[in-house]
Amino acid sequence: MSTHGDGHEPTVNHTPTHPHPATSVRALARHPLALTQDQLLTREQLMELGCANSTTNRRCHRGGPWQRVLPRVHLLHSGTPTPRQRMRAALLYAGEHALLTGLAALAAHGFRAAPRPERLRWVDVLVPYEGAGARGTSYVKVHRTRRMPENHPMAGLGCAAIARAVADAVPGLTCERDVTALLAEAVQRGFCTPEELLAELAASRRRYAPYVARSTAHLMAAFTHRWRRTPAR
Repeated sequence: MSTHGDGHEPTVNHTPTHPHPATSVRALARHPLALTQDQLLTREQLMELGCANSTTNRRCHRGGPWQRVLPRVHLLHSGTPTPRQRMRAALLYAGEHALLTGLAALAAHGFRAAPRPERLRWVDVLVPYEGAGARGTSYVKVHRTRRMPENHPMAGLGCAAIARAVADAVPGLTCERDVTALLAEAVQRGFCTPEELLAELAASRRRYAPYVARSTAHLMAAFTHRWRRTPAR
């Protein structure tokens, strides 16, 4: 477990670094790791807790008490995963350094201009470019990046900074109004400055649609005008 000096909650490594003593199968749901990870454990974590692959497979059979929500990621109950569990499962699947980005990260922060978590069609995650890693599957889109951001956790879920999440969300938006709403909310709620947004959009080196440039220009103009009208204290 590690902490950041920004006052956020501690983040939890996705894979234990030390073997745990064997835990009874029925007690796994109450294990601290399972509680921390929203009742989700990877196959590797289950093995370290003393649960054999054959036991995991048997309990995940149709009608069993567990379910496999993503490759190598298991939910320790049979009900429908919650939106938070879907996000957590995506992080566990993508690996130790994975972070939510795009609309998923914005939804985790409660952005009004982003879909509600239960309405997300997919979950975008960032992973370091170097080395082997997971590929996109099911509802998870894995993006490998050479500009891996720092973790800015939200309620225990690893997230990219808002400016990066917005920049990663914009290419998937086809409506100028939606782009403008995301940019404006990020700045108006104090998550980042217009300059930080522009820097992230430029750093991505993507070819954005023309309306993205219009939205960012309007944003800069609006906040420049507001700054000029604000009297000095």
